[in-house]
Parts: sequence; C-alpha cells; structure tokens
Amino acid sequence: MKKAVIVLLIALVVAIGCIYLFIPPKLLISKSVFISMSAPAVYRHFANDANISKWWIYKDSLNNSGLTFQNNSLNYERYIFHCTRNQNNAVEIRISRDSHIIFSQLNTLSIGQDSCLIRWECSLQTSSNPIIRLRRYLEAHELKETMTAVINKFSTFIRLPDNVYGMQVETTSTTDTLLMVAVHKTDHPPSIQELYQFLEPIKNYIYSQGALSTGYPMMNRTRSADSVTFITTLALPVNKVLKNGDSLALIHMVPGHFLSATVKGGPFTIEHQMQQLYFYMQDHQQTIMAIPFEILVTDRRLEPDTLNWITRLYLPVMH
Repeated sequence: MKKAVIVLLIALVVAIGCIYLFIPPKLLISKSVFISMSAPAVYRHFANDANISKWWIYKDSLNNSGLTFQNNSLNYERYIFHCTRNQNNAVEIRISRDSHIIFSQLNTLSIGQDSCLIRWECSLQTSSNPIIRLRRYLEAHELKETMTAVINKFSTFIRLPDNVYGMQVETTSTTDTLLMVAVHKTDHPPSIQELYQFLEPIKNYIYSQGALSTGYPMMNRTRSADSVTFITTLALPVNKVLKNGDSLALIHMVPGHFLSATVKGGPFTIEHQMQQLYFYMQDHQQTIMAIPFEILVTDRRLEPDTLNWITRLYLPVMH
C-alpha cells in the first residue's frame, strides 16, 4: 500500500513537472494561410463588416453548421469574433468566450502582385497553478482549431475573384475606335429620357452622312470641380471617318487595354461595380490611362425595371 502511494506521488510530481516543463507561461496561438489574391483585396474584405457577412455565409465544401453572423460579429463553436480596429493592413480581432476575452491580430503580408500571406495570432496567459495551466493549454488547442476553421473558410471565399469584386473582370480591347461624341452640361443628373434625347442628334448626323452606327451608346458622367455642373459625354461608334458636326466631334480612340466587366442592375449597382473595377486596378498595381465609360447594352427607355439593365464597364489602363 505504501509502495503504491509512493509510486502515485512520484507519478504526480512527474506529471506536474511535465506541465511546467512543456507548457510555457504564455501560449502563442497562430495560423498562417497563403492566398492567391492581392493583400489590399484581402484586407478590405476582412476589415469591412459588410464584406465579412458575405464570406461568413458563403456556401462551400466546409460544414456550415453552427456558423452565424450577427451584430457585426462571427459566432462559431462558442467563440465570438469581432473586428475592433483596423490599421496598416492589420485587423485587431476580439475573441470572447463566456467572460474571457482575448485580443488577436490578423496581418496581411504581400507576396508579389497577386498573392499574400495571412497570419492570425494571439497569446493566452497560463498560470502557476498546474491544473489551470493544463486547462489553458487545452483551451489554446481548441481555440487554434476554431481559428483555423474560420481562416480556412475565409481563404476559400477570397480565392475567387467573383467573390472579391462581385463580377468577372476581363482585360480586353475594343474594335470600335471611331466615335461621334457630344458633351452636355446640366445642373442636374440627366434623366433616362434626356440621355436618349442627347443621343438623337448624334444618331441623326451619322445617318445624314451616309454612315452607320456600329455599336451601343457609350457614356461617361462626371461632375465639375464645384460639384454644381453635371457633365455627360455620349458617343456612338461609326463605320467611317466623318467631319465634325454642330456640337459633335469625331474622336479616334486608341485600341488600348481595358479592364472590362458586364453588370446587371440599375444606377446604384453600376456605380458600385465601377468602384470595384477601380479596386481591381489598384489591387493589381495598374494605372488608369483615360476616362472610364459605360456601354448601354439595354435601351433604358424600353426596360423600366432597372434590375434588368445590362451595362458594360470599361476602364482604360496601362497594361
């Protein structure tokens, strides 16, 4: 009996010694993932609450059971993740479980033009009490598994350009290089009827000169520096060189490189997706070469439902 007690005490001492020897006072928890996407795009999606909800509810091959997004926080496996501060390609994420709170940091490190490394790390303080120390170690192991599941889900979503920019972006050129152009200045955003009234003189002039329009109307809209005047530039592609007309000018557009995307939706969607096209340009370190423009595929007068409008966006860039 005495011998058994001694063996038990020795085993207990060894176990406690192992706890102190192999479990440090502070546990570092980290997870790194390589992603084939630019660092700015990754940071923009992890740091923005509106974007977080998109990838968190994204349906993929992972098990989505138990995943919820509410009050701008991610909830998974009894943990609540909330982005609290963003700075210099880093996001501070508060991790809470019951009454225990840990602050972690997610960093995006650029690796070339189209790739980056995500590193998410935090630390967990243990205790001089061996039982609490062991419990903290088990909690750290569980937390790392949860963090891994979260970051893997994000990386699955962010790898696809359609998820990042909401559209398929292509690098293309244009075959319509001869354009008859008119510029209109108004003190208000032109209505649909006004836009097509502006187009009529261009169309009539082209036909009067024995030429043909070879494509859909093209448009660029900007505002003056004082934001008072709305400047609308409209153009129709033509099949031959024409002289300038009254308030009309022939422009020979250089067939350069364009970022292009097709968008379905109304003015808000078009404006939002044009901004995404600018993000794509910046993310890929490209330079804008001229003004962007829209090609009005759908005749807005014949389709009152803006959800059915088809528009092609073009952004001239240095390739």
